[in-house]
Amino acid sequence: MTAWHDRRVKLLARVEGDAFIARWCRLVRTGRQYQLQTRPRIALGELLAVSLPGCPAPSDDAIAAWLRHAYREPEVRVLRPTSFRIAVLADFGDALNATDHIAAARAASADEVAGFARDRGGALLAEIRGALDGDAALGDLPARARRFAMLAAGHPVAGEPGNEASRVLDELAGQHDVEHLLGLEHAVARWIAAAATPRDAELAALARTLPDDEVSAGISQAWLHWWWRLARACTRQDLMTIVDRAVDAADEQCTEGRRVALASEARVEARRMADRMRDAGTAKLWSEPRRAGATVVPDEDDAHYAAFMALTHAAHAVAHALAGQLGASDANRVAMRQLAELAVQFLREDPGEQ
Repeated sequence: MTAWHDRRVKLLARVEGDAFIARWCRLVRTGRQYQLQTRPRIALGELLAVSLPGCPAPSDDAIAAWLRHAYREPEVRVLRPTSFRIAVLADFGDALNATDHIAAARAASADEVAGFARDRGGALLAEIRGALDGDAALGDLPARARRFAMLAAGHPVAGEPGNEASRVLDELAGQHDVEHLLGLEHAVARWIAAAATPRDAELAALARTLPDDEVSAGISQAWLHWWWRLARACTRQDLMTIVDRAVDAADEQCTEGRRVALASEARVEARRMADRMRDAGTAKLWSEPRRAGATVVPDEDDAHYAAFMALTHAAHAVAHALAGQLGASDANRVAMRQLAELAVQFLREDPGEQ
């Protein structure tokens, strides 16, 4: 086993403090507090990845001694920005205390999980295949595969129970090294592929709780919250397809079989924002789990904002088409449900049918 001093010690730490001034973190549970004096201040609850290369052990005393030596200070109270950064999903792959913060990994968006699985899973798969082509030594590959599965296959996929990955790895542990590696190769490849699909559990919950509101989509919190959840449960490519289908559905309802097309302005704006979605340089609106009181900040350079506005204008157009039959309140409700059902239906399609 690799000695502590040969490893690049990384720990995850949650930002604590008060709402006004102080910020700090603890690298060990209930351990010492280290102040974070950054400008701008780091948000409360943010997760940091703290690197301590060469630290002898992940204990409070060892960390304090390492910091005294590294910073050349007799008593370290402030953690320097050179030692930490905002954590990303990949940090859970090698942080020693990743399991203490696994809930944060579970909040990652589908895009983040798919990207992690593609990049880190691809590298892991290459090492497994290298071992099969070489001396077939397991080394730490089973442990790393388990950590990878915790992140890439942590959410139930393809109808499998959440502990399916652990069961597979436990069964492989009793096999000969070559069979073990062949099993790991198959499992990792399957988890990489599964990570690129929507999360079935979240998708089922969204299908049961379609947005239902009497007010216009543009001011509906139910509409905003539902799409926020769905956008984080599917990949960027799927979201773009869903937006295009919603805009097409609005066009169809407002034009087919009518002498005069309805809701022309709403449909034009929906189409314009769908185009902006593809050209926008950032993606911020749905990048983090939704916090209480979160609002939509207009920003046409944000692909997420453009997607949401395209969906909202499409809902306005559909509601307008339905208003003559149902009345404004029911038309808003039915329009929201129609476009939401369209999204769920698409995500449940067989990939070969899309």
